[in-house]
Amino acid sequence: MYIMNAKDFVDVERNVDFVNEKLYGAKLPKVKLVALAIMAQKINGEYCKRGGKSDFVEVYDEEADDVVQRFVKVKESNRTVMEILAENDSLITMEVMQEAQEMLAGLEMDYMFKVLGDDMNDFETSIQRFLAEDDNDVNVRYHIGIVAYIPAYVEREAKQRDLAEQSIGSKWIGKVGEVVELEIEIISKRSATAWVGWNINAITKDGNRISFFTGKDNIANREGMFKVSAKVKDHGRVWRDESTKETRINYVKIV
Repeated sequence: MYIMNAKDFVDVERNVDFVNEKLYGAKLPKVKLVALAIMAQKINGEYCKRGGKSDFVEVYDEEADDVVQRFVKVKESNRTVMEILAENDSLITMEVMQEAQEMLAGLEMDYMFKVLGDDMNDFETSIQRFLAEDDNDVNVRYHIGIVAYIPAYVEREAKQRDLAEQSIGSKWIGKVGEVVELEIEIISKRSATAWVGWNINAITKDGNRISFFTGKDNIANREGMFKVSAKVKDHGRVWRDESTKETRINYVKIV
């Protein structure tokens, strides 16, 4: 059965003995493991960590004879999808294997310079350990959690490189306390720890970097370029990139 929809992987009964023997107990080449990760990413459309992803969906309730909303699992974790895929080699196409080979080659080149620069975080160190493994002796169980995230990591790093190029000439905007109107595009967001809302990183149409906090869904979930009014809070530098100027703003409203 050719399964390609994320929902088709949810709660699939797995052959645990097969997974333990043919995946975790086998000498799987690194390229094959990365290919499984790429397929899992394509199927889920994103990286889902252990436990998968749940959401509200409409289902038919026989007792109520009506359509109701239920909070159910809609995606398995990428690692689980990889385990299911490992039971059917035919799902891994030659195109995906080629993509995996190119991804591995790119990572090996990138990490050659990272190792020389001695500037890796814990996650990057884990990737480096996987890359350093002998193809004939890969500890799949030890590395699969890291490898499951590699396609999302590669995509994120590519976006960061594009962003760095766009931000080369980033300038500080306005004066502290000044009200400004900007056309911006959100490039990343993460949940705030101290308040309910999101810490947003964005770029203006002129290539200037900005950051701000918002508790408004209509701002945090906005895609593409949109216009906002805001007040300049202060001027600083992009986190982990002291060479790039960043303007911090607040009181952000969509115009």
